[in-house]
Amino acid sequence: MQSSPGCLRSCLGFFVFLFIFLPLASCGLLTGAVSTWLFNRSFYIDIISSETLSYAALLSDALDLAYILELDDDTLPPGTVDAFVQAIRAVVTPTYVRDEIDRNINALFDYFEDFSRGLALTLDLRPIKSSLSSDQQIEAFASVLAQVLPTCTPNAPPADSLLPTCRLPNQSPQEFTAQVRERLPRFIRNLPDLQPIGDPIPPNTQSGTLLGDAVQSLITSGLVLLIVALLFGLLAGFLLAGSTKDLWAALGLMLLGAALPVLLMGVAISTGRGSAVISDQISSVLSDQVGLQSSEALENAALSALESATTRIANGFLIYGGGAAAVGVVLVLVGVIIPPRKHKDDFTSPDMISPLR
Repeated sequence: MQSSPGCLRSCLGFFVFLFIFLPLASCGLLTGAVSTWLFNRSFYIDIISSETLSYAALLSDALDLAYILELDDDTLPPGTVDAFVQAIRAVVTPTYVRDEIDRNINALFDYFEDFSRGLALTLDLRPIKSSLSSDQQIEAFASVLAQVLPTCTPNAPPADSLLPTCRLPNQSPQEFTAQVRERLPRFIRNLPDLQPIGDPIPPNTQSGTLLGDAVQSLITSGLVLLIVALLFGLLAGFLLAGSTKDLWAALGLMLLGAALPVLLMGVAISTGRGSAVISDQISSVLSDQVGLQSSEALENAALSALESATTRIANGFLIYGGGAAAVGVVLVLVGVIIPPRKHKDDFTSPDMISPLR
């Protein structure tokens, strides 16, 4: 039993659509959507500096509080660490946080633009040390510490440390503040001027650029994918359609098949469903590429900051997915609206091209 030529054409057209056009068009649209924010400095600066919690989380990961407090034990309870970070956070200004975030993000992008520079991410604690020299800031630091520091465990002596690591149950706020004020100068001296974040990458003699090559490659690959997908889409359309009218509709439906998943991804991200996935990816990059091991506090801070960035991330998917879907709808409407030709174009007919006489 022999298959008809029309059936073979349809099967071949469906194969080209499903296994060649659809993957190429989807990858091209996704590449374009990601390129709107992936290598944008201001995007990352806005994410991290949108909440001072992100700075506090970085500080809690980077500072060796046990060493600064001159504790014999190398570990501190999470509640104690959080209390000291909140107290330090109370004496920093939004401008200082923004400057620190800008400086480190720019250093990271500068490294990606030229590997020979090396990379050393740091927190400049000198403004904090200077701020804690004023009576007003000392009062603010001690007040926050007194409010959030955990109460000491009954029948257990408090740790012998430079500053209290817990509050005695019968200690008044005034007594606690006086104790902190008395010991704070030594605590400030123990604070480093520059606190490293992660492992530094030393300079090397081999110059190279990742960012410029990556941006160029991303844009070029996206354009190439879309152009090649267009060519295979036309091929699949000619194989599937029986006439010019059907060709428009087939092209529109194929484009909708590639655009709708991208559009739905944008909708999912804008509604917050994709924030956790993006947060996991960013944490993975920080850990694998930068050497910054994120704690639960830092991951929570990243997720909180991402809530303000999901709109910008989703916009890329909505623009590319929505734009391609709109073009697909227009093509389908063109195929529906245009009247059939009096002499119908039959792409499947072997007599479509008649010999010259």
